Amino acid sequence: MHALNLWLDFALEWKAITPVERAAYTERGELSVLSAILDQDAHVAAATPAERFRQLIRAALEVGTVHLRAPSEEVDPTKHRGLHLGWVNEEEGSLYLRSARAVEVARQQAPKHVPFTVSAQVLYESLAARGYLLGTEKGKKGRDVTTVRREFEGKQATVLHLKPEFLEEGDS
Repeated sequence: MHALNLWLDFALEWKAITPVERAAYTERGELSVLSAILDQDAHVAAATPAERFRQLIRAALEVGTVHLRAPSEEVDPTKHRGLHLGWVNEEEGSLYLRSARAVEVARQQAPKHVPFTVSAQVLYESLAARGYLLGTEKGKKGRDVTTVRREFEGKQATVLHLKPEFLEEGDS
């Protein structure tokens, strides 16, 4: 704002603008700067590892690179295209993504000119900080990890236990 004020003082001194115009330009400049600051919040939020991961997973689901299904649901080739990424349990309101597979899918889905290079641990911490995780095994039975172990289809799987809103469009 200092540079704008210097410029407006100069313009006023040389009678290029009136005092009323100077006041209007000052107000307009301040509002523009405040608007840019507020808009930046959305860009910063989208730049977090959790939000980038979320966008990449949603894109992979939309194009059919991966699919999700209910825990007891049989594979239906007409409905379940691509790699099996995890499970949606609507009864308990949970989303389970195979953790390592989900990170790999995000890396593959990212454009080459903007790769997804965040480590799994940083990603998991970012998911926790953004409030997407429903459950972790931090401090449980000697496991201090953000992922959880669950049994699906008779096999143990290491998964991210997420809120279903994770997949919804917009900010959660």
